[in-house]
Amino acid sequence: MEDSPLLDSGNVLDTKDLKPNAKITSWVLVASLVAVFGGTFQFGYNTGVINTPSDVIQQSLSGCTIGNCTSTITTVQWSTAVSMFAVGGLFGGLGCGPIITALGLRATFAINNLILISAGLMMAFSPEIELFTAGRFIVGVGSGITTVITPKYLSEIAPVAVRGGITTLSQLAITTGILVSQSMGIHAALGSLSGWRILLGFPIIPAGVQLLFIFFIPESPRWLYLTKQRESSASKQLMQLRGGDEKQVQLEINEMKEELRVQKPEQVMGFLELLRARHLWKTLLIGVILQACQQLSGINAIFYYSDSIFKDANVKNEDIATAIAGVVNVVMTVVSIVLIDRLGRRPLLLGGLFGMSASYIILTVALYTEDKAGFMSFVSVLAVILVIVFFAVGPGGVPWLMVAELFPSEAATPAISLCVAFNWIFNFVVGISFTPMQQNVFIPFIVLCAFFGGFVLFFVPETKGKTIEEIQKQLHPSRNISDGIRIHANSTAADFQESEKK
Repeated sequence: MEDSPLLDSGNVLDTKDLKPNAKITSWVLVASLVAVFGGTFQFGYNTGVINTPSDVIQQSLSGCTIGNCTSTITTVQWSTAVSMFAVGGLFGGLGCGPIITALGLRATFAINNLILISAGLMMAFSPEIELFTAGRFIVGVGSGITTVITPKYLSEIAPVAVRGGITTLSQLAITTGILVSQSMGIHAALGSLSGWRILLGFPIIPAGVQLLFIFFIPESPRWLYLTKQRESSASKQLMQLRGGDEKQVQLEINEMKEELRVQKPEQVMGFLELLRARHLWKTLLIGVILQACQQLSGINAIFYYSDSIFKDANVKNEDIATAIAGVVNVVMTVVSIVLIDRLGRRPLLLGGLFGMSASYIILTVALYTEDKAGFMSFVSVLAVILVIVFFAVGPGGVPWLMVAELFPSEAATPAISLCVAFNWIFNFVVGISFTPMQQNVFIPFIVLCAFFGGFVLFFVPETKGKTIEEIQKQLHPSRNISDGIRIHANSTAADFQESEKK
C-alpha cells in the first residue's frame, strides 16, 4: 500500500468535532455531469427513442422511401427489436463487475462509450430489421453497464451528507434522456423517414463527449483505496473532490482504512460467494424486490407505448401529451432529489407505490368508460400524469440508491450487478407483455404496486442516516453483528464514534 501524504498510517484521526460536509465542490458537480451525460442519460434516451417514430422506422426498414406505404415488418420482428434492448441490458449489467474491479470506473465508462458509439452507428445505418435489432441489443449492453457504473460512481465521489441527492442525479439523467428522445422523436422533428436515422445515431454525441473528458475527472477514491490499496492516489483524488478540505479527506481515508481492515479476512465476493452467503440472502431479496417494484410498477409500459395510450384515450395531439408527461417526469425527479435526504427513502417509496396503484385504478376506469362519457379521456391523461408523478418521486430513483446502501463493501459490486440484472429481466418482461394485453394492461399493475408498497412497509428498512452495521442489525435482529462494516449511508465518522461510546 502506498503511503498517504495526509495521514500517519499508524494513527487514527480524532474526528469527534467534525460535522457532516454537505459542500458540493465544482469538481463533484463537473464529474457528476460528465458521468450522467454519457451514462444513464443514454439509458433514458434509448428507452424512449423508438416510441414515437416506430411506424416510420418500420416503413424505412421495409424499403419505403415515401410515407404511408405498407410495412413488411411483422409484429414479432418489431417486438423482438424492442425487447433486445432489455436483453442487452441484462448482459451489460451482469458482465461489467470484473471490468470495474480490474480497471476502475473511468476506464469502464470509456469502454462503454465505444460500445454505445458502435451501437449508434449500427442503428443509424441499418438497411434491414436484422442489423437494427443487433444494434438495439448492443445499445442495451451499453445501457446496462451505465445503470451499474453511473450511480456507483456518483455515490463514491459525493460528500456523505448529500450522497442521496447526488446519486439520484442518475435517475434525473434517465428522465431527461427520455424527455429529449421523445421531443426529438416527434414527427415534426426527427421522427420522419428522413430523420429517424439521425435520431438513432444521436447517442454517439454524449458517448463521444464523455470519452473526451472522462480521464480529466477524478477516479473513484473508494476503488483506488479499497480495491487497489493506492492510498496516496485516493487521497489526491479526494483532495480534488473536497476542494482541498484536508480534515474531510483525512476523515474519509480513515473510514476506508477501517473498512479495509475489516474487509480483508473475507476479501471481495464474486457471484458464487454472494449466493453462498446466507446472511445476505434477505438483503439480496430486498434489493431484487426493490428493482422489481421499479420495473413492474408499469412505468416502462407507459413510456414504451405512450402514443398508443394517448390515442386510446382519444387525445388528438399525442406528441404534445407525451412531451408534457416527460416534463412532469423530470420535474418530479428534481423534487425527489430535494426530499430524499430530508424525508428518507421509505416515505418516498410508500407514497409513490400506493399513489401509483390508486392512479392505475383511475386510469382503468377512465379507459373503460370513455365511450360513455367524453370527459373521461381527459381523466385518463391526468391519471397517466399522476402515475408518472408518483413514480418519479418514489420507485423511480430510490431503488438505485438503496441497493448501494444495503450491502457491505465486499458484496456491493456483485450484489448491485445482480440486482440490476433483475431490473433488466423485469424490463424485458414488461416490454414483451404489454402489446397483447391492450386495454387491460393496468389491472396487474394495480395489484403489483399495492403488493410492493406492502413489502416496503413491512420488510424494507430505512437506510437514511444509518451505517451498514445498523442496517444489518435491523434486518437480522437475532444475529450478533459485532464486527460489521462501518460504512455510512448518510452519516459521518463522528456519528460512528459517538455510537461506539454508548
